[in-house]
Amino acid sequence: AMVRHRVGPIVWVSLRDLVPGAIGVPANIRRKFEEASLHAVRDALIAKAETIRISRAFNDIGVEPVCLKGWPLERQLTGSVGRRTLRDLDLLVNRDQMMAAIKVLDDLGYSSTDRKCLTSKRRLSFWLNLFKHVELVNSRTGFVVELHARPFANPMLLPSSALQLEQFPLGTVGNEAGRLLVPDPVSNL
Repeated sequence: AMVRHRVGPIVWVSLRDLVPGAIGVPANIRRKFEEASLHAVRDALIAKAETIRISRAFNDIGVEPVCLKGWPLERQLTGSVGRRTLRDLDLLVNRDQMMAAIKVLDDLGYSSTDRKCLTSKRRLSFWLNLFKHVELVNSRTGFVVELHARPFANPMLLPSSALQLEQFPLGTVGNEAGRLLVPDPVSNL
């Protein structure tokens, strides 16, 4: 359950306040849940820092990313981060801004395993007709960004234009905050 369903951090929230042994959970199992929780908090903080870095770089070229799921959704729902295990950062950008956004990510140290799809607007357009996103990986950190052209593989499920968005506070780095949009609670539902 901890690996496949990634529930370790959520379970730990309930276990940590119990007297050890109160429900018969062995100490080594409690430690595994605690470790999963600590990893989730660390990963959420790394994701948040990378979200700020990428958002600011996108904003510099006039791209306003929409963060799908991830740590902003968790913060909307619970008021904190670290209860969900994160694997990547999902950012939605306008389809006509994809090439520019990919260039920014390339400048930030990201590259795609699907390099053939990124060689021209025509190839990228063909790729995005088949798949909803391009996956890019930071070669130094291994952090993964999925750059989405639409929220779902099926473009009829929820077109990007139907999303109701709200600005998400990122805090400031220096004197600049950067803009990040997130789906409102109804769109997330």
